[in-house]
Amino acid sequence: MEVSGTVLELIKQVREPNRYPTLAEILGRTRSLGDKRGFHIETIGQSRLGRDIDLVSFGTRGQRTALLSGFEDPHEPICSLSMIWLWEQLVDPDSPIHSLGYDWAFIPCLNPDGVLRNEQWFRRPGDLRAFMNGSWEDELPFWGAPQHPEEHALEEAIVRTRPELLFGMHDESHFPGHGYWALVSDEELQEQLGDHFAYESRIGVDPVPPPVKSQTMRNNWYFGRAHGLSGCCLSMICEPRGYRQLSPPHDPEESVRERYKAVLSEYEQVLREMAPSSDEEQALVRCATSCLDRMRNERLFAICVGACGLRSMREYGRKEEANSIEGAFWGYLNARLHGTYVAIPIRDQVRIQLHFLFTVLEKAKSRGSFNCTRSVPSP
Repeated sequence: MEVSGTVLELIKQVREPNRYPTLAEILGRTRSLGDKRGFHIETIGQSRLGRDIDLVSFGTRGQRTALLSGFEDPHEPICSLSMIWLWEQLVDPDSPIHSLGYDWAFIPCLNPDGVLRNEQWFRRPGDLRAFMNGSWEDELPFWGAPQHPEEHALEEAIVRTRPELLFGMHDESHFPGHGYWALVSDEELQEQLGDHFAYESRIGVDPVPPPVKSQTMRNNWYFGRAHGLSGCCLSMICEPRGYRQLSPPHDPEESVRERYKAVLSEYEQVLREMAPSSDEEQALVRCATSCLDRMRNERLFAICVGACGLRSMREYGRKEEANSIEGAFWGYLNARLHGTYVAIPIRDQVRIQLHFLFTVLEKAKSRGSFNCTRSVPSP
């Protein structure tokens, strides 16, 4: 059974959700799989605040395994919807997904602490201002030797599943841009993804042609570890965006920029004066202060993420100042973007991620290999 006429056709059936799932909903859907035929759930670690990190496995036929990991970055929620769709297909014994001939493994939420901090904007997708008020970015790199429990959990999943495909399910669902990234660790395969990019263009999303970053991908610690276990492993990332930017950013009026710069200094001063008591507030202030230099350089995404400290300011009794600072940040973002962006339906973001996954699986299957042996380094 050919993938192109079956599984890829199924992607059309992806429904438009009202919002992204909360952590409780993700965990509920995960645990509900325990009584489904072919599924196995196990805990592979705990987060820094003691929340369980689960591994979901499907298939016991000893076929090649694809391991999909979600929420390495906790403000990138498309993975949860893509995984839920895949689980629905795997539960259905008649789904064409079974014709692919793979065993599956999923880490639904690598960073539950971070997801919980982002939940308030998950309820308002497509609202850039909600993201600015509710975002939080972790400092977990998932790069190099594991140092934090979440990174050890990912390593444990790799050791247990011995995957031949690693899919880090990132996204850019929260900010305007000209396209999205799609990276694979194999130069040859990267050159064979034209039909995927043609698909994205047909649904109105202009992709960024995939840069050849295969060596960078292979330097990722978990790719090297998996290669040592399986002898043949492909690592890939697909980051669909949530907004389509219709034209390049416009320079704001000088008065708007000057107000932004002045308010940024005020923001920094307030953050340094604050003495947050809870772990939640401390995390938000650390996130905000770590973004200050990039905010000074007028990095639009950093402005959105770095604004998370406004939450702590309001809880700290500085509500009026927080509202004034938010207004300056928002005014600057609007001036730079000039309103030239539109939200991409969540449904299409999920379709992008799934289409990329199935395209890669199809190409790898036709080649009989997940990775080009001539370019795979020694572990």
